[in-house]
Amino acid sequence: MDKRYFTIRQAAREMKIPECFIRAEAKAGRVPGFKSGNRVYVDVTAFRDILSRANVRDAAQ
Repeated sequence: MDKRYFTIRQAAREMKIPECFIRAEAKAGRVPGFKSGNRVYVDVTAFRDILSRANVRDAAQ
C-alpha cells in the first residue's frame, strides 16, 4: 500500500473536498496521519478509503 502524506491544504486540493471539512475531521481525530509542529499531514490514501466506506454505509441506511 502506497502512503502519500499531504498537508491539509494539499490534501483538499488532491481529494477535491473542502479544507474546512478535513480540518474539522483532523481536530476530531478521524483523519489518519500525524502532526509535526503546527502542521497536520494527512494519509490521503487511507482517508479516501475511510470516506468511501462511510458513503457506502450512509447509502445503505
